[in-house]
Amino acid sequence: MIRNVSQHDGPTKNLFIDYVGDLAAQMGGEEREEYVIECLGTLANLTIPDLDWEMVLKEYNLVPYLKYLLKPGSAEDDLILEVVIMMGTVSMDDSCAAMMAKSGIIPALIELLNAKQEDDEFVCQIVYVFYQMVFHQATRDVIIKDTQAPAYLIDLMHDKNAEIRKWLEMVENRAMGDDGEPFMYGDDGEPFMHNGDILERPDLFYSADGIIPADGTISPEFFIDYQNGDMGQARGFPG
Repeated sequence: MIRNVSQHDGPTKNLFIDYVGDLAAQMGGEEREEYVIECLGTLANLTIPDLDWEMVLKEYNLVPYLKYLLKPGSAEDDLILEVVIMMGTVSMDDSCAAMMAKSGIIPALIELLNAKQEDDEFVCQIVYVFYQMVFHQATRDVIIKDTQAPAYLIDLMHDKNAEIRKWLEMVENRAMGDDGEPFMYGDDGEPFMHNGDILERPDLFYSADGIIPADGTISPEFFIDYQNGDMGQARGFPG
């Protein structure tokens, strides 16, 4: 029930700020996996601008814990998926995104993406993490210059799932430089997407609730509604 309450936007989310430490403290112990899933899911729902995620990650040493659980087979899929969703939430903060990039989490995400490439839910959530990370200069440079992520993302552009393809195009839009030139190229030398393509595809940037904010602060709730075709309905993470 607590996790469901945390899904709702508005002042409700702020009521959880005083309990973030209690929730984070449940990670890495001997707690039952089902309980940890609920705690992680609640934390991942807290898309609150005033929440200092960097302090939470450091104080509770969560980065090594999250990185470990990204390994295929380290836990049940439901828990691993919640870890990915949690990473999407904290990656909205540039300091947190940089911290995770330096920890080696990006190669771990790629390994998980490779292992779960037939699971659309995993793929969409991992792509969402990259979508958040390429918004920040430091993590964008790491992803593009120091990892194999662009090659994997380019390969996914041919995925049969239309939602995955659309979000990959949005990742490419975020990965463009100030001069409008794309950073990511395929083996044929062609970029994912040019600025002109964006103008021709306004459907990528609109929802039933209006235009996506120009600063790119799309919440995980929006992303999951988009993935499931539930725009305009009650938002929330898959339970």
